[in-house]
Amino acid sequence: MSQKPFLRDLIYFDFDKTASIISQIDSGLIKEERDEEVNTREIGGGLDVRLAKIGGKADDTRSKLVVRSTHHDLLVRVEDALFKEEVAVDINTDFSNLDMSTIEALHKQLAVKPYVRAEGMSTFQDYRRVKEYLDGVVQIAQLQQPKKTSKRKDQQSQDQMLKGFKSIVDLIMPNRNHLFVQPFESLHEFKIISNLKSECYVDRDPNNVLFHYGSQPNVRLTVFGLTTSAPNDGNNSSNLHLGKITESSDGTMKQISQVFGQVFDAVAPLEEFGQVTHYPSVTVYPLAVYRTITKQG
Repeated sequence: MSQKPFLRDLIYFDFDKTASIISQIDSGLIKEERDEEVNTREIGGGLDVRLAKIGGKADDTRSKLVVRSTHHDLLVRVEDALFKEEVAVDINTDFSNLDMSTIEALHKQLAVKPYVRAEGMSTFQDYRRVKEYLDGVVQIAQLQQPKKTSKRKDQQSQDQMLKGFKSIVDLIMPNRNHLFVQPFESLHEFKIISNLKSECYVDRDPNNVLFHYGSQPNVRLTVFGLTTSAPNDGNNSSNLHLGKITESSDGTMKQISQVFGQVFDAVAPLEEFGQVTHYPSVTVYPLAVYRTITKQG
């Protein structure tokens, strides 16, 4: 990542989140640039459509607008701005010799520079696809297995196990599509973990991305986003809700708050089961995922 990128093959881009950041930095977002040329010729049908889409009139014969979208340029602008403001870390460059003895230094750095860029080998884990595969496996197994009593019992047991797994996914990890990026092969314990929204795939079809890159790409990918969780080495969790109810002076409201607190406490282990980020890894809210292409020489 030390070389300046020549091209980025954008795989995933959260335009709304990125636009929000640059609008705060630049005090406003430029959505498009327009070059205007005077032209007295009749405007063709194709150009009429373009003018109508950007607010022009179909019978406007005096000017022609050339619109350049800043969509993809937005990522470059945001990256440059956040690094310039010194609130971003490039893990591959700034921590090229990362090991378990320097993990704490990285976590401290992320506390003051929460935006992170990391390149490495990666894995996609799409839980919806897993459920679809399991349904297919069950159907194939039902066709292949003879209808004997012992076989049917084994099959029923397997079906129940698969249904149980699907229920857990539906309850704890619905619509999740995790991305794991491992910046350093020598430090397998450390990963950047993100959850990808299907509507933010640039291709608009995650299946097409998986076809071309695979669930375990054999080329390095980059994730850029905001660090949202950097777990400590140990469990330092605390119940903020219980802290609030001890401050309540109303007896009835205190009892109601305690009931709600107990319910959330009972659910907490299930939520923790769905958390895949553990020390020393970190969770990153992704703005973009891309493949970097650099010039050689």
